[in-house]
Amino acid sequence: MGDQRRVDALLQQGLNYKYDRHGYYWYADYGTELRDRALILSLLLENQQLPEKQPDLQMQLSDLMQSQGYLSTQERNALFMAARHSIAQPEADWQASVLQSQQPVAELSNKTQQTYNLNDESILKGVTVASTAENPLYLRADVTGYPQTKPKPAENGVHITREIFDLQGKIPNLKSAESG
Repeated sequence: MGDQRRVDALLQQGLNYKYDRHGYYWYADYGTELRDRALILSLLLENQQLPEKQPDLQMQLSDLMQSQGYLSTQERNALFMAARHSIAQPEADWQASVLQSQQPVAELSNKTQQTYNLNDESILKGVTVASTAENPLYLRADVTGYPQTKPKPAENGVHITREIFDLQGKIPNLKSAESG
């Protein structure tokens, strides 16, 4: 990557950069933290630099992707580039056990199932994932569910009402309305 001293300094600057937009979405560029982190990871992978920083960047990208409802074209492209270089890296074998009450209930590995679904009773009992791999194993646990009671309405400064009118501007009798 050229002048190694400058490369190292710029990589550290990029890795340590704190994104603080103060509520603004545009600061004379279209960059986002997700795009920039993905491009940094892509460069690190492509040039085999700082292998000890790569797992943390991958976890940051995972968290950033989970927190966004959609991805821009630039973000999608940057993630594609990072993924393309990640796939080229050989994957070390790994194994893990899903334990409940210290009893194994599932075995996970890079050669078998990589997801495991738990119900509410299992989660309440407690779940442990024990890795037998030599290398660090990164786990992502996503818990989804529905509340048992309906949330209280919140206005947050907005009040919405709905009224239906016919073509003459009068409120129609909807009991006689037909569907279709």
